[in-house]
Amino acid sequence: MRFGLARFGTVDATAAEGIELSVITSTVVGGVAITGGVGTVVGAVLGALLLSVFSSTLVFLAGAFILAAGFPRWNASSSYPRADAYLAHRHALRFKSEVESRMSQSQASNTTPCSPH
Repeated sequence: MRFGLARFGTVDATAAEGIELSVITSTVVGGVAITGGVGTVVGAVLGALLLSVFSSTLVFLAGAFILAAGFPRWNASSSYPRADAYLAHRHALRFKSEVESRMSQSQASNTTPCSPH
């Protein structure tokens, strides 16, 4: 009930209860000194607007992070599935060529004639 005077012509004594720290913060951000004597009304209003923009932006970003954390990644291993598939294929080809070369070496060593005992 912050706009009680504008709507009803009366103001409740507890209308701004609980926002004291926000008021002090916005006036200090606007350039008003806590000790007094320095500052303008325009600065205090700009400080209140700036604080309002920051708080609404933080609420929006917090909601975006909560939503982003709720959705799983499509591919947990990488964001480039085609590159992963290509690298897996290259690794398989290299492994296959290594196995074939070892088999040919072992077959070559097995083809030597053995002397009977």
